[in-house]
Amino acid sequence: MSDKELMILGAVVGVAFLLLPKIAKAAAQTVATVPGAIIEGGVKGVGSSFGIPDTEMSQCQKDVAAGRTWEASFSCPAADFIKYAFGIGQ
Repeated sequence: MSDKELMILGAVVGVAFLLLPKIAKAAAQTVATVPGAIIEGGVKGVGSSFGIPDTEMSQCQKDVAAGRTWEASFSCPAADFIKYAFGIGQ
């Protein structure tokens, strides 16, 4: 291999080592939340089929539903407010 090829290979391996922990952490968090989400969805689905309403909305959810952006900026966690403010996930 030439020096240029070795440098490129070294850079690729270095980037992979830097990104691997972040990728592994994201994958682990996703795997950890899936069973809870499945169970939660199942419970809510069964409850709604019997006419049981969903749990009460949080203050953040109430503010967002009413379009009260100023109030939502205080009642919502930062990540939820940013998603709401920029229309992400709607």
